[in-house]
Amino acid sequence: MTENEKGYTEYLKDLSDLRVTMLSLLSGFTFTTITLFLNLFPDPNNIISQVTLLFLTIMFEMFLFLLGWQTTITVGMWSDYKITSPPPRALWELSIFNIIMTSAFTLWGISLALIFLLWNLRYLALVAGIAWILSVLANGEISRRTLKRLGWSVTDEMKKIRKKGLKEMEK
Repeated sequence: MTENEKGYTEYLKDLSDLRVTMLSLLSGFTFTTITLFLNLFPDPNNIISQVTLLFLTIMFEMFLFLLGWQTTITVGMWSDYKITSPPPRALWELSIFNIIMTSAFTLWGISLALIFLLWNLRYLALVAGIAWILSVLANGEISRRTLKRLGWSVTDEMKKIRKKGLKEMEK
């Protein structure tokens, strides 16, 4: 690896860590703010209260979308890190981890709509649910395109692992 590639790789790792930390902090803060406002507003059915909650919900969904996108970029850059001998099963474990993490993001995102339903804020729950669905669909499409552009495919990795496993079993 040349010095330029090494410097670029370190830059990407640092930038990735910074983004993930920042987005995690902001999404957690936004989620906490929403739950606190629900308890502190004298009347959450008031139009001003609902507009505020809607704004915070859209911000929360945007932070989750960006966090998921950054995760996809980080996974796709695995090959850009030019790791010549990754630990055994590293890609498999990374793939499983990312599937579980994506599921957690998805469940966390829908939790706002469910919280609004608990407070009988049906229209806000409907809008939050629609925003969540749009966020999940957009994240799926962006992730697919990003990974395709970076040349990384989960199905290709699974095939490689399966072939490698079969060769090891034959030995």
